[in-house]
Amino acid sequence: MLTTNKEKYYRKTVFTGNGIKKELIQGECLDYAEDLYCEICKNLCYQPVSCLTCHSLYCKNCIDAHLKVSNNNVCPKGCNLKICDLNPILLKILKKIRVGCIHEKCNKILLYSDFEPHISSCDLAEYCCASDGCTFGGEENTVKQHIENCEEFQISCCHCNETVKRKNFPVHTIECNMRILYCHFCKTKMKKSELLSHLENCKDIAHLCVECKILTSKNIINNKEEIINYNEGKNVYLIF
Repeated sequence: MLTTNKEKYYRKTVFTGNGIKKELIQGECLDYAEDLYCEICKNLCYQPVSCLTCHSLYCKNCIDAHLKVSNNNVCPKGCNLKICDLNPILLKILKKIRVGCIHEKCNKILLYSDFEPHISSCDLAEYCCASDGCTFGGEENTVKQHIENCEEFQISCCHCNETVKRKNFPVHTIECNMRILYCHFCKTKMKKSELLSHLENCKDIAHLCVECKILTSKNIINNKEEIINYNEGKNVYLIF
């Protein structure tokens, strides 16, 4: 049976934590929000921290990513980086800023302090395909339908348990050495890797030469009429 891991096939779009985009800041808050922008992403600081040396502000995710890449303790401004919490006065101002939800269909206006709990539970959040290499997103039902045909979706081979992308699965199905085949002559069941050895000793084709046995092996392996289209959602078996 063709198996899948459907509980991981899609997920809600999530906030990356690299600043709240300026366009989400409500008009009346823009004037004083400028002093609270991250020096790296240039958006409104999210989970803000400050450099004790130069007093520059950063999102926690932004400065963590900077330190990981630079592999030193130098502030993006060039000084010796000393991370500290945001000044209590600035933090108080920040919490009063009003912002919109990151999800396009949600019209809620939120206080900064309510932003994080809201986006994690917003009923209008979009979903995205969880397959590596796929950027498809939309409403939950749309993404569910997309998964049924997503070329990047990972499928587990029912023969060898190897995980393969859907776009590569037809080729893998033919080439898998653990795939079960039947000799067309004596009907013996075996793995694909055992086929050629079997044909060399099969009594029902003892009269064939070596070249013919090899050709017979290839015909059995590549017989497309015996390869059933896979559909992981309907528990279809691959029959050989």
